[in-house]
Formats: sequence, structure tokens, C-alpha cells
Amino acid sequence: MRVHHLLLMAVVGSMVLGYGAGTCGAAEGTKSLDVPEEARPGQIEGNVTSLRKFLKRHDGVYSIFEAARAGDMQTLQKRLSEGSSIQERDEVGNTPMHVAAEEGKAQMVSALLKLGADSTAKNHEGKMPLDLASNEETKKVCRQGMDARKTQLELIRRLQKGDLAAVSEGILLKGVNPNVVTEDGTSTLLVEAVKKGDVAFVEELLDAGADPNLQPMAGKKEGALLVAAKAGNAELVRLLLAAGADINMRTASCVYPIHEAIWNNHLKAVETLIPAYKKQNFDTPDSAGNPKPACMAIIRHNHAILQAFLEAGLNPNDKLYSSREPLLVTAVKAGDERMVKMLLKAGADKTARDSQGKTASDYAHGMLLQLLQ
Repeated sequence: MRVHHLLLMAVVGSMVLGYGAGTCGAAEGTKSLDVPEEARPGQIEGNVTSLRKFLKRHDGVYSIFEAARAGDMQTLQKRLSEGSSIQERDEVGNTPMHVAAEEGKAQMVSALLKLGADSTAKNHEGKMPLDLASNEETKKVCRQGMDARKTQLELIRRLQKGDLAAVSEGILLKGVNPNVVTEDGTSTLLVEAVKKGDVAFVEELLDAGADPNLQPMAGKKEGALLVAAKAGNAELVRLLLAAGADINMRTASCVYPIHEAIWNNHLKAVETLIPAYKKQNFDTPDSAGNPKPACMAIIRHNHAILQAFLEAGLNPNDKLYSSREPLLVTAVKAGDERMVKMLLKAGADKTARDSQGKTASDYAHGMLLQLLQ
């Protein structure tokens, strides 16, 4: 019996390690095993598929795959709100839609399609959800999803060519799901619309149910707010924020919308984003070595953007760099006399020290040193 137990734990352990981590190294959460009394090792050892249903998250709630398998929409939504993706893959390449189809959960398959699931996604064996569907009702829903997918891809192609009117008509009159991902998985209909800069059409997409937080390739590609901020389109930034776009959406390299706006010197876009970031002390949760927003403004020598931060209430004595470096030290290192004056006027502490115990004066020379005396 002890041998059976060890085998079971070994298989389950490999499954737990197989669940993916999020962008920037953010893991989904620790899983734990919950095996019902009636489940005996002799019945299930070596069978990864049957073991899967016993895997639970640390909070006792099943993963997105188990939610799809059980037809549990409430748990699925919970997992999505925590950062899981309907395009996630398990150890054999199945998406949640594959799992739902295999279990014959037609309603769950339909719900996943409405959320933007790819009906043509293939697992490691080259099988789509339709190939795994276990009953006629589920097969019918899968086929409908595949037909809709063809229409969606055609709309994206038209949008990329600039045919906004045709795309708008297709979305609004044909009732096509606006949460469309391109065939290669690298973009969405909303992202493409934002790239075109057509505010009215983006508004139509959002009204039709487009998700402002949908990111291609499980967050590895830019979402709509990142694209709008990078382009400096303040009106689109405002529109997306009003629709519930997450200011902490980030690229795989931990670049946030405000980073994109600052790096590209888009003052209006930064000013539109600042009120949302003010609620979290003008900071970003994890920058993985990237400069924090105010530091990036200094590094880019953008005086107007730094002034916008200060006028919005940024504490000039906050240490916002990954090395806990005072902003005044950052400005001195950048050799920017005007920014040093701005920070001193705002109340920056000349005696504040960095992680090496040095003050701004220790890095200054010439006119900068005179300012700091």
C-alpha cells in the first residue's frame, strides 16, 4: 500500500509542477492534493487524466481546467479574474475548451467561445475541441464556433486593410463575438482597432462586448491599453480605462502602459493614466528591473512628465527605483540640472541616501554640486 501511495504522490507532484507560471515570473498559486476517501491508489495510479480532477488550488478551488471539465462557470470566471487564460494549455496541449468538449459540456463550450476561446486550437496530437467532443450537442456547438471563427478572421483581415465600415457591420449586425484572436494568436480585434486609432470604432467594439483586458498569447503580446499608451492616443486610453482596462496589464518583460507612454514621451497619455496609478503611489507592482515610472521620466529627461507626477502629488522623497534610489539621486546621475531644481523645489531631501549609503551630493559635480550645498 505504501508503494502505491508513493507512486500516486510522484505522479501528482509532476502534475503540480506542470501548471504554468504567469508573466514576469508570477506563479498561478500553489496547488494541493485533495483525494476523496473512495479514491484508491490501485484504481488511479499512472492515470494522469483521472488524477487531474483531484487537483485543487491552495484555496480549495479547482483550476480553470477543472472548472471547464465540471461546467462550473463561477469558478472559471474566478480563475480568469485572477489572471488565468482561456487559451491556457495543460500538459498535453489541451485548452479549457478541449477539456469541456471532451466531457460533453456544451454550455461551457458555448460560454468559452463567447469569451474568445479558439475553436480551432490544436493539442499536442493535433486534435481540435471538435475532435474530442463526446456528444452531438457539443459537436454542434464546436462546429458553430469554427464557422464563426472563419467570419472573425475575415473581419480582422478587413480591419488590417483599413475596411472599418465592413468590420463594424459584421460585428454589430451579424452578432459576431468581438473578442477575436488572430489566427496566429498574436493580436485581437480590439488591439487591431486601437492600432488604427479609430476612437468611434473602438467604442463600438467595447459596446458590443469586447474585453479591454484580453491579451494575446496569454499575456505575452500587448493588450489594447498597452497599444494605446504606446501610441500616445490619450482619448483611446481614456476610453479603455472607462471600460475597465487594467492599468497593471503588462508585457512579458514587465512593461506597463505608463512605461510605454513615458518611454515614447506621450505627455497627454501619461496625464490620462496618472490618476489611476496615483491610487497605488504612482508605482507598478513588479517591474522586473525596469525603471519605476517617475524614474523613467527622469532617465528620459522629460521635464513635463516629471512635473505632471509632482503636480499630481508624487512624493519627491519616494524611493521608486529597484535599488531603492531616491529620485534626487537619479536626477543627479542623469546630469539633469533642471530636474534637480524641480525636485528640490518640490521638497526633495538632499540628505537622503541610496542603498550604498550615498547622497545626491556624492554623485554631483560642478553646478549640480553647488545646487546641493
